[in-house]
Amino acid sequence: MRASSFVNQPSKELDCGADDFLSKPVNKQELLARVKSLLRLEQFTDELENAETILFSLAYRSQGSRHPSGAWSRPSGTSGR
Repeated sequence: MRASSFVNQPSKELDCGADDFLSKPVNKQELLARVKSLLRLEQFTDELENAETILFSLAYRSQGSRHPSGAWSRPSGTSGR
């Protein structure tokens, strides 16, 4: 968050890397709703990453081989977050 005497420009802020934008004065209900939404998004992301871990583990097992470290890794050419 930052204070400014200039007109709020959410598009400029978001283009510069901000994840969200709140205008002043901050509405308490809006802030709480956005925080709850972000917490739900984080939970879904964590669940998706856990599912990905399980799927990669099952894929290695189905190929009859185990990753040398004993852990899963992404196939080459893919990337995480």
